[in-house]
Amino acid sequence: MPDSDQQKASCLLLSTKDCQMLVPRNIVAEVVRYSFVEFNEDDDSGLHSFAWRGCSVPLISNSLLGEITEGDLDEDTRVVICYGLKNNRMLPFYGFTVLKSPQLLQLTESDMTEITEVPLHPGELMKVTLQDAEVIIPKVEYFEDTVLKIIH
Repeated sequence: MPDSDQQKASCLLLSTKDCQMLVPRNIVAEVVRYSFVEFNEDDDSGLHSFAWRGCSVPLISNSLLGEITEGDLDEDTRVVICYGLKNNRMLPFYGFTVLKSPQLLQLTESDMTEITEVPLHPGELMKVTLQDAEVIIPKVEYFEDTVLKIIH
C-alpha cells in the first residue's frame, strides 16, 4: 500500500533515562518544564505528586522509565501529563519525567518495524525500530494500574 493511502497517526517520541517511547498524541494533556513543577509533600505511599491546574497529579517512576535523579535534571527536562484513560474518576491525570521536549511525529505503520526477538517488560506493548532507533510502545494501562495500586 503506498504511504499516501495509509492512515497517519500523530505521536510523541519521548526520551526517558533508559529508552525512547512512542505514545499517541491524544493521551497527552500537556508538557511542562520540570523546573516549573511545584511538588506536593510526599505522602505515605511514596508516590510523588505535583500541583497542576488545580489537581494533584501523581508522578510515575518505575523500571521501564528509569529513575531520573537530580544529576539528570537540566533545563530541557520536562514532565509529560497524560489523561487517565482506564479509571479517570480515580486517576484523571498522571505524569512522568522525560529528559527533553517530546518530538511530534506523523507516522504510518510502514514507518516502523516490529522487533520480535527481544522479551518485553510488562509495561511494553511492543518494541519497534523507528528512524534506525529502538523505540518502545508502552502499555498505557500498565502505568495507570501501577499508580492506582499505590494510591488505593
